[in-house]
Amino acid sequence: MATTKSKTSKSTNVELREEVDQLKSQIGELLNLLKDKGQNKTNDLKETVSENLQDYQEQAKEHLETAYDIGNENMERIGEKIQKNPLSSMFLAFGVGYVISKMMTKDN
Repeated sequence: MATTKSKTSKSTNVELREEVDQLKSQIGELLNLLKDKGQNKTNDLKETVSENLQDYQEQAKEHLETAYDIGNENMERIGEKIQKNPLSSMFLAFGVGYVISKMMTKDN
């Protein structure tokens, strides 16, 4: 009877080891699948971020060009006003400079 129990326990141990090995193999496969899926998600996210970055760069470039255009238009208008009224422009510049210098040299 003792030999029957030992044979049964040996076969049970062998079966358990086989099942554990199968479980290890299945867990390894699951981990590989998760890894692949994670890499796919990472690649998708990289593509999305890259596309969004390019869109934002283009928008920033357009806004910068618009700001330069507006600045140039305003500088041209100021230049035209100075040419039409050079004397009053000179007095205005002197007055503004004088006020700023007084503000800077005031003792507090």
